[in-house]
Amino acid sequence: MSDQHTTGDPTERRTSPATRHQMLEVALGAARAGYHVFPLQVDGKKPIFHAKRTCKRSGPCSGPEGHLGWEQRATIDPDQIRRWWSTKPYNVGIACGPSKLLVIDLDEGHGATAPEEFEGARNGRDVLQMLARRAGEPLPDQTLTVSTPSGGGHLYFRNDSALRNSSQTGLGWKIDTRGEGGYIVAPGSVRPEGRYQFERSGPPAELPAWIGDMLAPPPEPEIAHVPRPRLELSGNRQERYVRSILEGEAQRIEEAQPGGRHHAVLTAALKLGNYVGGNVISAEEAHATLRSAVQMHIGVDDFSESEAEQTISDGLAYGARRPRYANRDRAGRTAAADGSGNTQRTVPGRGKGRAQKKPDEKRRSRSGVGT
Repeated sequence: MSDQHTTGDPTERRTSPATRHQMLEVALGAARAGYHVFPLQVDGKKPIFHAKRTCKRSGPCSGPEGHLGWEQRATIDPDQIRRWWSTKPYNVGIACGPSKLLVIDLDEGHGATAPEEFEGARNGRDVLQMLARRAGEPLPDQTLTVSTPSGGGHLYFRNDSALRNSSQTGLGWKIDTRGEGGYIVAPGSVRPEGRYQFERSGPPAELPAWIGDMLAPPPEPEIAHVPRPRLELSGNRQERYVRSILEGEAQRIEEAQPGGRHHAVLTAALKLGNYVGGNVISAEEAHATLRSAVQMHIGVDDFSESEAEQTISDGLAYGARRPRYANRDRAGRTAAADGSGNTQRTVPGRGKGRAQKKPDEKRRSRSGVGT
């Protein structure tokens, strides 16, 4: 389906632009198959809807639920789909959670060297083959498969469990997965460098159990006893200290690079959550600081609004379980009250007897869209 009139110049588009009618048919076809769809930017892969930070609580967002993002608006209603695609040839997004899908996104390596664990692999498909061999299972490619403009592929699977997204870390090198909180670009959608096309048609197969086991969230952590940190601050010194903490964690996020952003956001949220738990910082101030800092990353290399919000919420909640106080007397009274000077800390993603570390990015990463 490539455009025969290109000259080979990489700056030129390699496929003809889609028409509004063509993209409407793509969206209606996906909806008939039971997939909940929503519009993406023309020639792009970002939702056209406004972000939560700019929501004015009007129109669809004026109800009691407040802001409605792409996942809440995704639909199989043909009338709504026709309204969306009545003006522009929007690309088509499929919301994986409402559609009961888990999509494995296999990226090309483009000459990059695989990590030692997957030595010799050239791309995500090679890695998946290695994983299947280690599990004693066949390559799970007998399912609905879509080729992407970047040379990769999407493997669609039916999935009723609450599996969320992973980004480069859930299964292995050059493999992402899209589940609850994630979306995929539908076949038939067009980008300047090419078209998303069916490689193998038919209904999605059931997600293999061995893959589901690898992607399952970690078990609920055990409760560990750790010393309660204490600070001795007062007056302006406390204000300056708190301000430096907020600014430092915001800077941590702003300076994070692709591949390390989830870890940076989670680390910052955990630290600020400690102070929220100790009533040193309000939950609103901590959340606003984190959301402001992370905003520059939204939409860059598939770092999504939902991933950022979920990571911040998780980190603040877990951090608050280990309060950090700014007044020695208060901390001492609380310690005396429990008779031990210790407090209970729930460590996300870690079991009994394990070193107490921050949640592993490999088990907590959530991303939005397939490439």
